[in-house]
Amino acid sequence: METAAVPVKSSWQSKINWTAIIGAVGTLITTNALGLEPATQVKVLAVWGLAQNVATVIFRTWFNNSVSPASLGQ
Repeated sequence: METAAVPVKSSWQSKINWTAIIGAVGTLITTNALGLEPATQVKVLAVWGLAQNVATVIFRTWFNNSVSPASLGQ
């Protein structure tokens, strides 16, 4: 079994977690707070969800060189 030394950082510093939080808040704001037409809401939410997923893949693939303390026990 191979081992690797990687930096450990708090979950609060995770770009993936912040992407998910911002995505959830954006979804909540978009649903009714902006007073958009239903068809426009669907389009905005689709683009918002796509952007969130693309950002997650980019962060996970190219900008992640650490682990959170919770993942060390696995």
